[in-house]
Amino acid sequence: MTYFSLERQSLYELVWSKPTKFIATDLNMNESQLITRCVELQIPRPLSGYWRAVAKGNPPSIPPLPPLKTDIKGSIKRQDD
Repeated sequence: MTYFSLERQSLYELVWSKPTKFIATDLNMNESQLITRCVELQIPRPLSGYWRAVAKGNPPSIPPLPPLKTDIKGSIKRQDD
C-alpha cells in the first residue's frame, strides 16, 4: 500500500472538476467519507443540479475557496492497493 497527500487546494479543484462519486472512486474512499472530509476542510461543493447545468453548457459560478478557519490538517490521505 502506498499513501499520498492531497492538499486542500487540490481537493477543492478536484471537487469542482467532476462529481464526488467519481472522485471518491479515484481516491479509494466512499462518497460519504469524501463529503465529510470536504466539510472538515471547509471546501465548498457543488449544489444539487450543478453537473446538469454544466452538461447543458450553463454552469453556475464556482465559489472561491475560503480561508481555513481552524487548525485542521489541510490534506487527505489516499490508499492505493
